[in-house]
Amino acid sequence: MFRRTSTTERVATAEAVLRELLERPEQVDRAAPGARVVVAATHDRELVRLLDRHCAAYHFTDTVGSDGLSFDYRLREGPAVSRNAVALLQACDAPARVVRRARARQADLDRASTQ
Repeated sequence: MFRRTSTTERVATAEAVLRELLERPEQVDRAAPGARVVVAATHDRELVRLLDRHCAAYHFTDTVGSDGLSFDYRLREGPAVSRNAVALLQACDAPARVVRRARARQADLDRASTQ
């Protein structure tokens, strides 16, 4: 959703759209009055965190191997815990220096997001 925008704009607009869909009366599942059925896919942990009181998160497990990215397509509860961008970068034979920088920045960003 909203690719090619800044991170903050993407998260803010995606949250606003998903909250609107969740709050629309016509989205009510007649078999479960009061429940909303909205399906969205994201790897954005911030978006998942913002919506965690309103939505249930599910994920597939992915694996990066010599043949690329593959999924097991088994639905699991909770947000995705795996990450694949740096592994994909490495699998695509990016220079080791680039992979190291990406891993280091990822670690920095992870630390900053937990403070």
